Amino acid sequence: MTPEQQRILIAEACGYIAKQWENNGSWYLCEAGDRRCHHPLDSTGSRESAFTQHCPDYLNDLNAIREAAEITLTTNKQWELYARHIQGHRIHEFTHELVKTFLRATAAQLSEALLRTLNL
Repeated sequence: MTPEQQRILIAEACGYIAKQWENNGSWYLCEAGDRRCHHPLDSTGSRESAFTQHCPDYLNDLNAIREAAEITLTTNKQWELYARHIQGHRIHEFTHELVKTFLRATAAQLSEALLRTLNL
């Protein structure tokens, strides 16, 4: 899966939707929870470009991927699974080593863990 495909999957999980304008074929990105669409693209744009040009860069932005985790992980079981994917093994308790792993993880590593947790 390409980084762009990963970014689109995370954006969709967070509620972003790309819609095509019927009159001229332009694409718009609708933000989570917003019925209005923003970020018009020219008619040569594509659905994918709507996401990659206008949604957060989850694979490179720690704040964006942490916000995505807050939005999409709704149960303690999901958070535990997310932590397992980051840590790499079964977690029996929160330790200093686990905290260090979370703090040292890159946005790309957190993105991969989130995609695995959500089965995307």
